[in-house]
Amino acid sequence: QKQFSKFRLGLYTTGGQKPAAFVASHADKLRALKVTQSEVNVIIAVAENEGNLDAINTWDNASLSFGLFQWTAGTGSAKGELPALLARIKDEDRDLFDKYCGQHGLDVAEVTPGLVHGYFSLRGTTIKTPAAKAQLRQAPWAFYFWLAGQDPAVQAMEIKHALGRLDQFYSTKVDNKHRVSDLVTSEYGVGLILDNHVNRPAYVKTCLAKALEETGLRNPGGWGTVEERKLIDAYLKIRVTYGRSPMTDAEKRARVTKKYLTNGIISDRRGSFKRSSSS
Repeated sequence: QKQFSKFRLGLYTTGGQKPAAFVASHADKLRALKVTQSEVNVIIAVAENEGNLDAINTWDNASLSFGLFQWTAGTGSAKGELPALLARIKDEDRDLFDKYCGQHGLDVAEVTPGLVHGYFSLRGTTIKTPAAKAQLRQAPWAFYFWLAGQDPAVQAMEIKHALGRLDQFYSTKVDNKHRVSDLVTSEYGVGLILDNHVNRPAYVKTCLAKALEETGLRNPGGWGTVEERKLIDAYLKIRVTYGRSPMTDAEKRARVTKKYLTNGIISDRRGSFKRSSSS
């Protein structure tokens, strides 16, 4: 039995499954998914700004959101990120998918390459319109997803999928010369830009490009930790006010991530971030 809070058109719970607690108790599950310790460090540093592994929201304009990064079913008639998470689970552990989704008639459809966005389908019918997505506001779906969020196997998939977000931008170019991965190579830096991408994905590369210009730094192949920190410090100031709708609580979010640097969980040493080849 689980009690949810009611608000507007649906239900919500902030959940109680903390990512840091999961990592401490189930490192074996993450190793089995080939998640590196460095990636784990980054997730711990970012998670406090995001959500719990069993968080649920069925009241806002995206109909249903779930989990660590509050992946959604998509606003309006757009695809959402939550079906892509379920597509990952379906691809990697079909029994797990059937346990929490398939047996209730929920499936995924039209998932984009790289497991970025997709639609849900319910009992064979693809859910695209706001009216169709409204079915997901019904109380049973809040419970089904919350229940899935109690399962360590699902929690491990959430963390792997959250790290997979880096595939959307980490190897792409900031300008004509440099990729994000050329400029930001520390666990601290990666944590900051991953958090930024969750909140304002379109701003990451532009803010980095402005920081590169502002600092006058050149040739990242020859940088050490000092140069990368100079870039990151400039980037953090820029992202506070950048854009028509700036990053939400940018300074507060940065302080949270830096706390994990101060506590020795993550490193700001250049080159300290080590990626899995299978994220």
